Amino acid sequence: METKIFNYGMNGEGVGSIDGKIVLVNNVLVEEIVDIEVINDYQNYSIGKLNKIIAESPKRQIPPCPYFSECGGCGLQHMTYDEQLKFKTNHIKKTIKKITGLDVNVNNTVASKPFFGYRNKMSFSVFENNCGLLKLNSKDIVNINSCPLADSTIN
Repeated sequence: METKIFNYGMNGEGVGSIDGKIVLVNNVLVEEIVDIEVINDYQNYSIGKLNKIIAESPKRQIPPCPYFSECGGCGLQHMTYDEQLKFKTNHIKKTIKKITGLDVNVNNTVASKPFFGYRNKMSFSVFENNCGLLKLNSKDIVNINSCPLADSTIN
């Protein structure tokens, strides 16, 4: 099924529409046209799995992390850094409006310098002598050698 992504969900997933019903798809960007498969259908929305990007956004980049496609630690690395900052600013604005009903001005998200190696806190999972980050929407552990977002002490 084909859909055009018109917004971002709260976790950075793309929001499209199939037959008038909202569908959430990971690893897609606003204004991309994508071919998806609906994998979970709920009363008010569906979850889609990306099959193919038909029209790619110029705001797409190759994720710098080799674990991006399987790790659930961060879900925005397929966006350019400027697009990530815009997403975060809009997310705060939408959250405030949803909770309070107020449409407030929100300052732009401040860019981290450096772009990588800045995280000084991460939550790792340990299970049967394995330690790592969890796969997206799973309890399975992804064994990683290092995380590009983590500072050198953590890595």
